[in-house]
Amino acid sequence: MVKTRQDMLDQERSLPKATLATWNAMAITWEANPLMPNLFERTTECVSIVSVHYELVAEGGGILHGDTASSKMLVQGVQLEETQRQLKFNQAVTGLHPMVAQKRIMLEQCSKACRKVLSWIDGQTLFMPKVAVMRAAVTVEHAWKAGVEPIASKLVQDILLLLLSGLDADV
Repeated sequence: MVKTRQDMLDQERSLPKATLATWNAMAITWEANPLMPNLFERTTECVSIVSVHYELVAEGGGILHGDTASSKMLVQGVQLEETQRQLKFNQAVTGLHPMVAQKRIMLEQCSKACRKVLSWIDGQTLFMPKVAVMRAAVTVEHAWKAGVEPIASKLVQDILLLLLSGLDADV
């Protein structure tokens, strides 16, 4: 109990006094009248990948090939987008002079993500042939704008996934 009390005091010291006073007033008001809205209950609905996947399967997400459902492809694409965002963030916060251990971890994360993205692209090309043409056009256009060869290596977090949400409806 002593450790918990000390942790709470440390947390309180880290907050601005005005914020802490406001929160304490709200908590005291709620404790005095339990009919008031509970401060600890979520007031917004959180959407998770699991819930989206469940809804897609419940709607009858179509089977693309074998046991590969369109809902699985969608969930994998969203997860890859999140992985790319996380890699960009990690690189931004690492700074200019990362330690050897940080470099190793980043390299492992990038390698793992690269394998996943390349696998995603192969599957996407197999199940959505029009995307292969779009990918080639986008790659050439981006390379032309950057003034480099289209085959030039890209960072894994910069590879376009061409998810359905970002494509035209006729693909």
